[in-house]
Amino acid sequence: MTSEICCMRPLLAAALLAGPLAMPIATPADEACSGVGMEAVVVAGVEPRLELRLRDGRLLRLAGLDPVLSTPTVPDRDEQAREAFAASVAGRTIRIRSLSTQPDRWGRIVVLAFAANDPVGEQSGGLAGAAIAAGLGRYLAEPAARGCRSHFVAAEEQARTATLGLWADPYYGLLAADDRAGFAERAGTLVIAEGRVVSVQTDSFRTKLILAPRGNGSHGSQTLYASVLPRMMKSFEANGVHLSSLTGRTLRLRGLLDTRFGPQIELLTPDALDVIDVDSTAATAVGSE
Repeated sequence: MTSEICCMRPLLAAALLAGPLAMPIATPADEACSGVGMEAVVVAGVEPRLELRLRDGRLLRLAGLDPVLSTPTVPDRDEQAREAFAASVAGRTIRIRSLSTQPDRWGRIVVLAFAANDPVGEQSGGLAGAAIAAGLGRYLAEPAARGCRSHFVAAEEQARTATLGLWADPYYGLLAADDRAGFAERAGTLVIAEGRVVSVQTDSFRTKLILAPRGNGSHGSQTLYASVLPRMMKSFEANGVHLSSLTGRTLRLRGLLDTRFGPQIELLTPDALDVIDVDSTAATAVGSE
């Protein structure tokens, strides 16, 4: 047993057993992030990607949780995370709400999940929020997780500030908009990046947010840009995200890093985009301003 697992287990257990994490006041979108009307199930074990195997054989994926991977710095970091999570949830009764009508191609059912002793109706990030707060994974921006979004973002910030779990690993550091070495190392992986929008460019194929490092007014061909396809624009605008108004704003972006045509992140949901308060580390969802 590594010292890191020993450190993570008490944090994770406390979050799961003592009830919800200390999180911001819930927004209307968070009303679905509760234990109301959930099914009680028993966890038999935890799979390598932090999926939950139930005693009845079902395999669950926790919405909003991007599990930690092995890294060049710590090759067994994913196994450490699995052991820590399993030590806190295996054999326990939890409550789940299915968010998918059918299993995905890996046989997983997407769910929100809460410890059995979470007060019914209490706002919480649940098991995924507890794992994120312990540094066992990051917030995954996806429509299924929207109800718990503010809890997951706050849990991630809590873990990052305390350099818990994956946040102690340089591989998982936030990417700056001009981090060429970071682009090369993490191409093809999910990343979190920050930068200031210096221009917004739109053509028939996509809208591009051209980014520069925070506090840097220049940009070059190797700086990061974010792209949104035309078919996604209605979703962004319906959530109050108007890309043309973001020039000069500092953003935090989440998504797959593609370096084939210059470093870019394609934004698949408005939840993958936050405005960063340059006077602090606080992140605000664009549509909530």
